[in-house]
Amino acid sequence: NFYVQVSGQKEFVLLRPCHWRRLRLHPVSHPSGRQGQISARTLMDTGRESCDPDERQRHAASADDCPLEAQVVRLHPGDVLYIPPFWFHEVTSRKASISVNVLTTPREDQIIWDMFGERPGFAKGLARDEAQTIAFELLRRVTDFYQGIFEENGSTLLKTMISDQFVPANLQPRENVILIHGMSCDEILRFIPDMLTESHRSLLQVHTFAVLDGLKKLQSEIRPIAFGIFTQQLAEWSVGADRVADYIHCVAVATSDQSFDLIGERTN
Repeated sequence: NFYVQVSGQKEFVLLRPCHWRRLRLHPVSHPSGRQGQISARTLMDTGRESCDPDERQRHAASADDCPLEAQVVRLHPGDVLYIPPFWFHEVTSRKASISVNVLTTPREDQIIWDMFGERPGFAKGLARDEAQTIAFELLRRVTDFYQGIFEENGSTLLKTMISDQFVPANLQPRENVILIHGMSCDEILRFIPDMLTESHRSLLQVHTFAVLDGLKKLQSEIRPIAFGIFTQQLAEWSVGADRVADYIHCVAVATSDQSFDLIGERTN
């Protein structure tokens, strides 16, 4: 994103992608998807030190890895600002102004689109219930492998996504919601593994590694955001936007006590 200031003045607050937790991004399906529920300027003005103890503890790990160092830039006529992919930014006009920005599709967005674009490509030729079964198991396996490959707990990331994105937007998971096959989460966890055929498992292996390969190509700061986008898109495709939080919660529960070896077979 190249932002050109033609006349007047504008002020930007810029934050690195690793601040996604602090900003509490809106869920992807929300009209303000990928935008913060907390403004960058508010975050900059309050800072980590003024958070309440529970909030500070909850964000301690990300705070250590990603100190809160907002960059403030004021543009004058003739200035050009480059905003890197996935950098959060908030803009304030300081005077009546005219600006022009030139957007190009970043490599990172294309990688994320490819991760989901071919998925649910696996659904071609399958009945809807088969596709939903594979989608759930695909997300469960990607979540589990995430920890082994990237040294971040995939199940914890899903729970963080719910607490930081869905709950503040009043979209918290509900109990005993029907998700797929007319089953609630408890029933899915009992019956889904037995519904997978050998051909399903072959599809799962191919698509699981395709998603993980896409995540590997991304910088570490962007990877959790991409994982969240993929997760939410696949969940919405499977059950609709109104049950995404319920679905993600179910996957988080499923992966907290399961693990898979490198070919995707459950080991406990």
